[in-house]
Amino acid sequence: MLKTDFKPRKPRSLIFSEQKRFPVIPVILVVSALILIIWGISSQTNSDPSVSNGELKIVETETETGSETTDSKSPIKSYSIDLNLGSAESETTNPTPRLVKPKQGLQTKQATVTLPPEKKLAPEIKWVQTKIKRGDSTAKLFSRHGLSARELYEIMQLGKDTAILKRVQAGHVFEYSVESNGALYGIRYHINKLNTLIVLKDGDSWRATTETKPVEIRNANASGVIESSLFLAGKRAGLTDSLVMELAGIFGWDIDFILDIREGDSFTLIYEEKYVEGEKYANGVILAAEFVNQGKSFKAVRYT
Repeated sequence: MLKTDFKPRKPRSLIFSEQKRFPVIPVILVVSALILIIWGISSQTNSDPSVSNGELKIVETETETGSETTDSKSPIKSYSIDLNLGSAESETTNPTPRLVKPKQGLQTKQATVTLPPEKKLAPEIKWVQTKIKRGDSTAKLFSRHGLSARELYEIMQLGKDTAILKRVQAGHVFEYSVESNGALYGIRYHINKLNTLIVLKDGDSWRATTETKPVEIRNANASGVIESSLFLAGKRAGLTDSLVMELAGIFGWDIDFILDIREGDSFTLIYEEKYVEGEKYANGVILAAEFVNQGKSFKAVRYT
């Protein structure tokens, strides 16, 4: 048998029996009222034409209040501000130029550009040309044109470089150039169409060089029939004496051009022609040839 002390429980306090409730309905009414006020203000601002185009405008209004609200009878001024931010399109299409003034106190530096000096063109050298006559010598040419014999002596001291001036040939061209002070600048002797001897003043001495023009090689051909001799047949074919002699030397081991030549024999050859500045200068070597002697053909080709 269990014994327990029984004590009657006291009733709970009424304070804990009833829970406090949050005032929800008043809060909802307040929030709704605020929303209506904000919506009304925004709709009035959007419908106001003074706010169009993003212009900044200040609109001044006056309202009078009664004595019950304020002690002073002066009107109260209120202002509305409109911001003119402009549109992106107008800002890009019609930009407004602005002058930016340099800040005071800043130092500016000037850049100096130095231009290179103008190149002075060398004075044009004028050459006097004369044709050597029969019996002329270099000494006579100098004397005829008033050139110094002393300068000729100095030029001839160059040795083999100017030795050809000891035997100048008639018909060739001789040139000279004189400086503004009357001193000899240089001479040019045309040895042939290909080579020219040039002697120029080089300080207190002289310098001699031989200038060689470029040569153009062209191939030519000729043919002929012997009636009396190879020499006459070659002349009729337009060959020079040197080409006829070269042709006879090529076939000299097979043909006796004194005893074996017969009337009706023939020849054909291909040879070189040398051109300088578009003009024929000389003939070159024979490249290929054929000689028919008493019906027998002999051929030769040059190997290079």
